[in-house]
Amino acid sequence: MNSQLGLYGPDGYESVQRDGFLLRYHRMWTVPEEVGEAQPLHDAETDTWLAFYGRVDNRADLFADLNLTENVSVSDAALLQRYLKEFGDARLARIVGPFALVFYDARNKKLLAARDAMGGRQLFYHQSGSKLYMATHEMALAAHPDIGYQLNDEKRLRILCHLSENRPSSTLQNITPLFPGQQLEFHDGVLQAKTFYLPDSSKRLRGYSESELAAEYRRLLKRAVARRMRSIEPVGCMLSGGLDSIPMTIAAVQTSARPVTAYSWVFDEFADDDERLYSTELCEQLQIPQEFINCDRQWPQFDESTYTNPALCYATPFSAFNQALLARASQCGSRVLLSGVGGDLLYSDGNAVLLSLLRQGRLREALAELKFLWPQGNGVLRLIKNHLMVPLPKIRNRVILRRLRKNPAPAALSERARQVLQSPPHWLTAALTKAHRPQQFLNVMDSLMGDDIHAGKHMEAGYGVERRFPFRDRDLVEFALALPAEQLRNASVSRPIVMNAFRADLSERLKARNAKTKFHSVMDAGLEREQAYQHWFERSEPLWRKDVKNCYFSDTTVSEREKTALKWYCGYHGFWQAVCYNPLRIKLGLNDDRTNEK
Repeated sequence: MNSQLGLYGPDGYESVQRDGFLLRYHRMWTVPEEVGEAQPLHDAETDTWLAFYGRVDNRADLFADLNLTENVSVSDAALLQRYLKEFGDARLARIVGPFALVFYDARNKKLLAARDAMGGRQLFYHQSGSKLYMATHEMALAAHPDIGYQLNDEKRLRILCHLSENRPSSTLQNITPLFPGQQLEFHDGVLQAKTFYLPDSSKRLRGYSESELAAEYRRLLKRAVARRMRSIEPVGCMLSGGLDSIPMTIAAVQTSARPVTAYSWVFDEFADDDERLYSTELCEQLQIPQEFINCDRQWPQFDESTYTNPALCYATPFSAFNQALLARASQCGSRVLLSGVGGDLLYSDGNAVLLSLLRQGRLREALAELKFLWPQGNGVLRLIKNHLMVPLPKIRNRVILRRLRKNPAPAALSERARQVLQSPPHWLTAALTKAHRPQQFLNVMDSLMGDDIHAGKHMEAGYGVERRFPFRDRDLVEFALALPAEQLRNASVSRPIVMNAFRADLSERLKARNAKTKFHSVMDAGLEREQAYQHWFERSEPLWRKDVKNCYFSDTTVSEREKTALKWYCGYHGFWQAVCYNPLRIKLGLNDDRTNEK
């Protein structure tokens, strides 16, 4: 079990074993206060132990709660040890930052575990009678003989077909994840889980001018970035030409006392997908170095260089782009990278703009919004339904909850696969019922974002790099969820609040940027040119052959682009099974009738 965590702990590990419990911590020091710290931490007075994986971003608030002067030499874990000793689980919701923690009271044989709702740190567990096994990486549990390394068939299907799930689950059987913002208590063999934090989905910001909202957005984003600049080594930025990474990089340069290096994908062969025009202009304006990672030929080759995660049978054609960027950052000494991932989600669900403007009596802007919507082929009835009726409180929540209940299976799936899929009530149902923009709340708070960040940490660990995500900052997210709809999108202007907040920092070219690069050209060319996946797709043995209809790939009603994309994912699925899953099962001593053909 412990060997499975070694990838995540390049700075060593400690183990503590006492009567009735064992704790092991693999460390990667990235913030100055934790250098030299050996977890788990022990408090002799109460005989409690703490293992903390993450970062506390509101340290000043916690010191104030403890009536202590803020001390920069105290690590986040040491601060939380005092905090939990003083308040127990009563103030878990006060902790801001990405974290997963385990707090064990050895005297009373009581365990408390928790993960935050935003940051992608995860905790997985398995209960066997009076025993509880818990880890931040599923493979540490799967290696235990009582648990085993066996795929969760339903989750595997959802991953293959990019189908969301109504309740968070693990890719592996017999393993359960804590939900975002959830705590777990274990005492006398009894396991109890409850939510300690979710944003108030009904909160709205009213009565503020556009300039006031823009100023607050700027303040919150700059603070979110500053919180993530706390690092031993200089921080780098993953910079594209979009409206997430550009303001993030501006904030990083304005916040940091140390040099900031930008890392950018570039494409010489695919002009439509190359964003150098924007990113280079910004770097010249900010006077920061920029590293170009040419991704024209960065494509998974389905060989030893292709990324695999033993706990996740999933990758994308973009995985090789990320590998190349992480490798360059590691070579350049950037152990921490800021990423704009999650920014798109903050501005989703713009269907309520027209209704919001009409309610406020802003008729001229409502007319501009109407002129923008009309050419999109809505038609009068559809426009009224989607932009005036569905956004009404009593209708919008009902619509999204009904859609989540149905959660239709993709047309490609076989009947056997459809029977495997379940649609239990969504874990966010109560919050979505109250939400004034339920689709936005679902996009931002559902477990998929945390799953994505958590999965990415496996890749990052291989390069000794940690990505951090300012747009997953809790305070910024709460603000975005409460914004008036017209601040997310207004007529043809994408993200007006971002434009207003950073207008003084943007060139005229960047101000005119109003479209998102889709990377369709490089994706299509890669699928056509790089045929390594075909070998794995054509094999008869992979699990996915039971899941996809035999006739799907000859269906003339399905576009060739869709069929080719699914072939790629099926090919990767077979590749992962043969070179990662099957060999590891054999290594773990598990009987399996599958072969390891290549």
